[in-house]
Amino acid sequence: MHWAGEEHVDFANQAYKKGNYNTAVTLFFKAIAAMIDLHILRGEGAIPSSHSKRFRILEEKYPRLYEIADRDFPFYQDSYTNRMNKDAA
Repeated sequence: MHWAGEEHVDFANQAYKKGNYNTAVTLFFKAIAAMIDLHILRGEGAIPSSHSKRFRILEEKYPRLYEIADRDFPFYQDSYTNRMNKDAA
């Protein structure tokens, strides 16, 4: 069985190897979000419908996962407007 983020990781690794760091950053974060959503689904019985709902649930009930998502979310946001480099990816 494949989990939802596995495809994101595969394509993120391919993008990273090709030097497409913006795409890699975006896809790596989407993989993180998919793993987090799976964890939330198992614990809460539903998947959040937005980033804000995801972060609210994480902050209230899963603080360690919140720390991870909160740390990496700015890279994801920046990948839409700024040129990412290898270190960021």
